[in-house]
Amino acid sequence: MQDNIKKKAIEQMTANEFKRINGVVMRMIVLLFKVKWFRFDDLVIALTANKLSREEIYEALDYFESQEYIEVRELEGRQEVRLSDMDIEDVEIKLTGEGKKVAYSIRTDDGIDL
Repeated sequence: MQDNIKKKAIEQMTANEFKRINGVVMRMIVLLFKVKWFRFDDLVIALTANKLSREEIYEALDYFESQEYIEVRELEGRQEVRLSDMDIEDVEIKLTGEGKKVAYSIRTDDGIDL
């Protein structure tokens, strides 16, 4: 019984942290880039004060892509690609219309704490 309570508490903390990080990343994208394509490292630099790791930021972007909140394209050919199929340094990222709806609270997402 005690182990089950601990397990649920850990799962809830993990879920809350996931949502918090997604919210921080989403707000920064809207604040700085709005309609522009941006590079991953530009986002990492912008989030330095929030003490998020590259891995946490990448995980948020992976989630956003799975929900179609961002577009990802290769730098050279400008062709749309999947984030997981490319080196992160070789792509640009942009918020989609659906991503903007979430960012501006027109649409809600239980995985993002805005």
